[in-house]
Amino acid sequence: MSTESITVSLPLGEAVTKDHFGVNFVDAFDHVQHESNTAGLSDFLEDTQNGTEGLNGMGLTSLRWPGGADIERYALNVDANGAVDLVPKEDITGQEQLNIALLKDFLEFCGDNGVSAKIIIPTEWLTDSQYASGADVASGITQVELDAVAAFVTKVIEIAQNTGATIDGFEIGNEYRGVYTAQGYAEVLNALVPVIDGVLGDGADAPDIIAQMSINTKDDGNVSLDDFATQNINGVLENLDAGVADMDAGVADMIDGLASHFYYQDGQQSATDATGEWGHSYDNIDDLVAKFADMAAEWGEDMDLHLSEWGVQHTALSEDARYWGLMQLAPTLEIFSAMMKHGIDSADMWPLLYHTTALANNGGKLRPIGILVDLMNDTLVGKEVLDVTAEGGSSFDIHGFIGGGEGAVFLSSLSESQDQVITINLADMYAIGYGTVTVQIIGVDYAQTDGVYTGGHYNEVDLAAWQDPNTLGTLSSETYSDLTEISITLDAYEVAVITYTAYDVVEEVSVQFNDVTYGTSYKYLEEAATNDYIIGSDLHNWIKTGAGDDYVIGGDANDTLNLGDGNDKADGGDGADYISGGYGADLIVGGLGGDTLLGGHGDDNILGGNGGDKLHGGNDNDALNGGSGADLLEGEAGNDRLVGEDGNDTLIGGDGVDTLYGGVGDDTLSGGTGNDTLIGNGENDILHGDAGDDVLNGGLGYDNLYGGDGDDRLVGDNASDKLWGEDGDDTLYGGSGNDRLDGGVGNDTLDGGAGNDTFVFSGTFQVDHITDFDDNGNDIIDLSNVASITSWSDLNNAHMTESGSNVIIDAGGGNIIYLDSTTLSDLSASDFIF
Repeated sequence: MSTESITVSLPLGEAVTKDHFGVNFVDAFDHVQHESNTAGLSDFLEDTQNGTEGLNGMGLTSLRWPGGADIERYALNVDANGAVDLVPKEDITGQEQLNIALLKDFLEFCGDNGVSAKIIIPTEWLTDSQYASGADVASGITQVELDAVAAFVTKVIEIAQNTGATIDGFEIGNEYRGVYTAQGYAEVLNALVPVIDGVLGDGADAPDIIAQMSINTKDDGNVSLDDFATQNINGVLENLDAGVADMDAGVADMIDGLASHFYYQDGQQSATDATGEWGHSYDNIDDLVAKFADMAAEWGEDMDLHLSEWGVQHTALSEDARYWGLMQLAPTLEIFSAMMKHGIDSADMWPLLYHTTALANNGGKLRPIGILVDLMNDTLVGKEVLDVTAEGGSSFDIHGFIGGGEGAVFLSSLSESQDQVITINLADMYAIGYGTVTVQIIGVDYAQTDGVYTGGHYNEVDLAAWQDPNTLGTLSSETYSDLTEISITLDAYEVAVITYTAYDVVEEVSVQFNDVTYGTSYKYLEEAATNDYIIGSDLHNWIKTGAGDDYVIGGDANDTLNLGDGNDKADGGDGADYISGGYGADLIVGGLGGDTLLGGHGDDNILGGNGGDKLHGGNDNDALNGGSGADLLEGEAGNDRLVGEDGNDTLIGGDGVDTLYGGVGDDTLSGGTGNDTLIGNGENDILHGDAGDDVLNGGLGYDNLYGGDGDDRLVGDNASDKLWGEDGDDTLYGGSGNDRLDGGVGNDTLDGGAGNDTFVFSGTFQVDHITDFDDNGNDIIDLSNVASITSWSDLNNAHMTESGSNVIIDAGGGNIIYLDSTTLSDLSASDFIF
């Protein structure tokens, strides 16, 4: 099973807020008082399923009234008594009539349940041929009509004050595409906006005035549903330019936000292919939402952007366009990610209870999309979207969000196949690598559906259970500990929601060296090419610097500090930190905790501090100091200096001419390639010279020294040490204590020093000299592994001779031992082991 290769960006856009979880309530069909058989808000509020208590349990805090185009079937009228109401201007058979009484019921519900409201003001009743053509219509809207608009807004505010409801904003019209040109709609704004603004005033709590930027269908004929989403957004910029050109001076400044609608549908993706796989394409979603977001630059930085209707198209007629049931989930996540990427300020999903894509069915039970929205609300508020791609992910989609010390990944099956296994590494998604990982999978209850849907737009449609709009959703959950790589099994079109402990991430910042950036919001900081001074927060920091000589302090908790070019200084502070030096001569201090410190390029100075640290010098000539704790130090390339300090440390020199000091503790030192110097210092150490002509000194304690390849010098120093010269012409000095010396292969020089020492020979050892053999019985020569010499008699009679002041032991095959300043008469059987 392979792990998907993931590419992930820094966070994009702003953090998700509760404002992104508004929903449209189609009051003409799903009214509060339940005078029809259709479920209303109260039923939905009282419902409990999967631990979710209806509207409040889902965290939906805003409702858009009366939901969609139905408002444009009405005109505003003020009667003889001065009372304003909504009056039908066309046949509304089959739906509840909207009126002020119904609006009052709705706002009472909002006030009682802490739900805010957006109210749509109808505009099509104002139209005539002049508006449609965009001609000069300065006198087209009468004062009576303007008074009716003012009376309606005043009445809404009055009801809200009496019921405790909060009005977020007033939208002027709904999809003017059917009546006005862009110029004509601009004239409507010219007339209505000052009137509405006059009623609302300029207070900080005044509701927003929101203009719709929609398509114009007057010139092109009615736009089909298949083309609606594409033209809706594509035409926005052109219409905006035309609209602003015709707008009176000062009116644009009274408008607080722009609204558009976006639906995913048949015109947005290819059909299902012959293999049954979902041949989808999301390319248009991001592009079209981006075009809407571009309008902010046209209107000014303070202009809010709203998607006041969005979701999967509910009335798609072609079979391949019916993204209902579980199929609704993946495109919903794609649209949501796109809106967050491009800075959409609020969004109202379509719809709550009406149509095939509603969050709940007529009994108030959550459909799969309702469960998804519930989980999104629970997991995404405060997080920012990541741009995530998975190599080879054609059968699934992936979305990621991060913030508040937590990451959230959504894996969506795009296939009819069952048991699809997807394996990802959460470390690619800024996971810290420990803590609890929770996986929740949204599916459907196959047992409670017959796969047959009968709806208002169809006589009868045969559907798979996972596509049936009436199929209820299911939710399963598992938790894991200390896990970064995770495998998820998904059935057809299921979605997995994975939450985990993660670093926090946000915007790019840049400050001068004499300024200080404080990470008080626990944020990811990516620095520009300046000399920066950054102090992290007390939570998990992820800090990346650019070029320049930077000073970074991670603070408490587990931090990741990535240093760019320049001679940087970094202090991880408390916690298990990860610090990477990059280019330049860097000073890196791990501080408290088990840290991982990488020098990168340049002559770096790396200090581990307290805790079991991992130090890697990288390229060039580095100085590494482990500090207290059991540390791992690797010099890697270059001529490095490694100091273990306190604790049982492991030091590896790597390439180059390195110097290794074990310090206090039972240390293991390996020189690597190059002519290295290894000093064990205190306690019981193990030293490996490895390749090159090395110098090894055990220091205090009972040490084991291995010269490795090359002509090495080994010094046992104090205590009883064991020395192996191994390959090469080595020099071994035992020092104080009862030492064991084995020169290995090569022409070696052995000096036991003080104490009762043992000189060991075996196999092929070539020509060795023992320079201080004690002939009074304190030192011993071990020949037990020399096959040619079997006993004292054999040695004395066949292999040992005296030449000058030396005794020569010839084992044959060029293997000779010289006992310097020794005579045959000084030796006896007790000086040897056979």
